[in-house]
Amino acid sequence: MKRGWSLTIVMSVVLCSAIGCGNSNHATVSGSVTFRDQPVKDGVITFLPAKGGGPTTGAVIRDGQYRVDEMLPGKKTLRIVSAESQPFARSTAEMAQQADRTAKSSSVASPERRIPADAKGNNVPVEVIPGNQVLDFHLQ
Repeated sequence: MKRGWSLTIVMSVVLCSAIGCGNSNHATVSGSVTFRDQPVKDGVITFLPAKGGGPTTGAVIRDGQYRVDEMLPGKKTLRIVSAESQPFARSTAEMAQQADRTAKSSSVASPERRIPADAKGNNVPVEVIPGNQVLDFHLQ
């Protein structure tokens, strides 16, 4: 009798995993990200656990859009960073020019493209709920 009960439990777990029962408590979060009313072209969005427990989850921002799958719901702290993409140097001369521009700048990304940590709407608490959720972020 014990063997039959154990087999039933194992089969239930396998079946539930196959049809997605095990992920009903996860979230898929997507949306848009703007900074100073312009879509963030290239960046990263990160959802940190608000109380320090649990995994940090995030995604790449491309052309103002992001999507994070399989996130644990709960209270999170939002962090958004952006960086201007740099073209790959095709010659030693181009590499020297890029190095010279970078040396004259305080960072790799141009100041108008960087999102400061203290930008309005950055590093703020958000609540992630189970299921699909659209969260748009408009930083200033």
